[in-house]
Amino acid sequence: MNDYNYWHKELKEPQSQERDTNEHIAGFWRIKAAKTKPDYPVAIWYVNNEQQLAIGRQKPNAGENDTWFDFIGMTFPKCEAITEQAYKQALETGFWSDGKPARKMDDNEKMGIDVSRGGNNPPIEESIADQIKNLADIAKDIPEPKTQEEANKATVIVDKLRGLWKVAEATRIKEKAPHDEAGKAVQAKWLPIMLPAKEEGVALDKRRKAFLLKEQKRLDDERAEKQRIANEEAKKETERLQAIADAKAKEEGAGLAEKVEVAPVTVEEVKATAGGDFGRNSGLRKTRVGVIVDFDKFIAAIKDAPDFIEFLDKKAQSAARSQIALDGLEIKEVLK
Repeated sequence: MNDYNYWHKELKEPQSQERDTNEHIAGFWRIKAAKTKPDYPVAIWYVNNEQQLAIGRQKPNAGENDTWFDFIGMTFPKCEAITEQAYKQALETGFWSDGKPARKMDDNEKMGIDVSRGGNNPPIEESIADQIKNLADIAKDIPEPKTQEEANKATVIVDKLRGLWKVAEATRIKEKAPHDEAGKAVQAKWLPIMLPAKEEGVALDKRRKAFLLKEQKRLDDERAEKQRIANEEAKKETERLQAIADAKAKEEGAGLAEKVEVAPVTVEEVKATAGGDFGRNSGLRKTRVGVIVDFDKFIAAIKDAPDFIEFLDKKAQSAARSQIALDGLEIKEVLK
């Protein structure tokens, strides 16, 4: 048990032990990495006084080798002691209890999307259907966020529903490609599975954006008030310094002093965003929107555009088929 004394002391009182130590450090550890990187689980034990090091699912490295010295010098200072149970859970599930990945993962794995077939090799749509239904039911019950935390949670659900939709869509296309003749059957199977992800994801995203719009207005109003105060302070300081300069110039008989100008502090713009613990933050995007203020002038400006002429032609043919009389349109019967 002496090999594990250092680890036991760290478990009891984290960061209490010097990392530069000659003690045996047998035990279970978690490498605390950057936000975007996994925290690998580590196991260390000794055989005949020779250290054995296993990082993640790698095979143990034994003896006085470069891997051990690199670990001791560069990685061990970033480690925190964990229980054997936490170590085993991280290895088996790929996640820590706080949701951080414990190994390299693709985007689907990070979001917890299961695309495995399992031991009985069931259809993949069964797994995705269950995941979409569960998340869609959750999304359906989430109201418009009222706090940043609620908006963050909504973002996680939206992102996961989008991810499930993409997985389902990619699988659907792959299945459909060699069987174009059976395309309708594939559509009929997948659309009921996929639609809740899109419909509830879009609906929740609208409620999330409603919060972000309100939050952005609050931040903009707050920034405007801070800028007003900054401008007012700069103006007062300008007037104060100008008065001093004018008084000094008058005393020296030099006439009017040069104009004094104090620039106000510029208050930086803050964007309203929402995101999950380990994922990206997302907010509102600025986009250009055309608003027609004079229909006659607008139509006159685009009347020769090919796509506009095509649009008008479709409208004309639709009206003709429905026998709808419109000003400027003559309906004729022709043989085709």
